[in-house]
Amino acid sequence: LVALAVVLTLLLQMAFSTPFWRSFFFVWVVIGSTWFLGKGPGFTTVVLSTLAVDYYFTPPFGQFSHDPRNIPFVVVFFIFAFVSGFVSSRLKDRETALSKARDELESRVQERTKELEKSNILLLSEIEERKHAEKILHNQAGLLHLTHDSIFVRDPNNVAALELQ
Repeated sequence: LVALAVVLTLLLQMAFSTPFWRSFFFVWVVIGSTWFLGKGPGFTTVVLSTLAVDYYFTPPFGQFSHDPRNIPFVVVFFIFAFVSGFVSSRLKDRETALSKARDELESRVQERTKELEKSNILLLSEIEERKHAEKILHNQAGLLHLTHDSIFVRDPNNVAALELQ
């Protein structure tokens, strides 16, 4: 990726003759490699990009600069690239943590939904049992209402007989 940034920067520098392009692609390479490949490859990209910028884009071109006037640019580039990679890494870590938390939450919601569905089924069953018991009690209450003027007698076979008065 660093080599690609070197090629693109050289092409743009030849086309536009502006020093702006000498660090533009390198920062994106650092951000992308840190985001997609991790902290180790991202830091390696920072170091390689800094070396490439110093070698190809600071005078004398094609060799590492020994001119003290170029040191601030190289140091600032290194710091900017390092901070960009660090921020990219932190954002990726947070995105991963959020994704994991979302998946755990979704799992808990599904689990809780199943528990609520089971509870709902049990409650509906209990409601039906209570309605059935209420119906039986209502029928028995109706029979008891009839008994105020009648007598129940059991025969020798233990069968109840109603005798009206």
